[in-house]
Amino acid sequence: MIWAHKGFDGVHLRFDALDGTVLAATICEDKATVHPTQTIRGDVWPDFQRIESGDREHLLVSEVSTLLATVPDIDTDQIIKTTLWEPVRHYRIAITVGEKEHSDIGRQRLFAGYENAVKGPNVARRRAETFYQQELRSWLCHIAHLAVAALEDL
Repeated sequence: MIWAHKGFDGVHLRFDALDGTVLAATICEDKATVHPTQTIRGDVWPDFQRIESGDREHLLVSEVSTLLATVPDIDTDQIIKTTLWEPVRHYRIAITVGEKEHSDIGRQRLFAGYENAVKGPNVARRRAETFYQQELRSWLCHIAHLAVAALEDL
């Protein structure tokens, strides 16, 4: 997880249990917003396109290297090579939505164009998740107050 980082918010690596090869490197964008359509089209799709075009490979190498530094007995160089040169990159957007996007049709509209930002017939490369909560800001504020109270009790 990479907080407040321009480009992407996290990377998931999925390995083959038998031979340790990289099956998928999923680049994640997590957004909390009251304007999900504008955020996806103005921020997320362009970021995914830059990563796809190779523009952000240095960030990907850095994050994968940092992640793998915690794993003993692993061939970091081979995994980075696979992540950069093999077709294992996947993408995931997780975003808060409002009432308008909180339906099958609303989600279809919201994620329209994903196949243009991340091309290819393998739809598994393009994951999307939504989180809906009425009065999101007050709900988050309530959680923040609970967290502060819990910390003060320590």
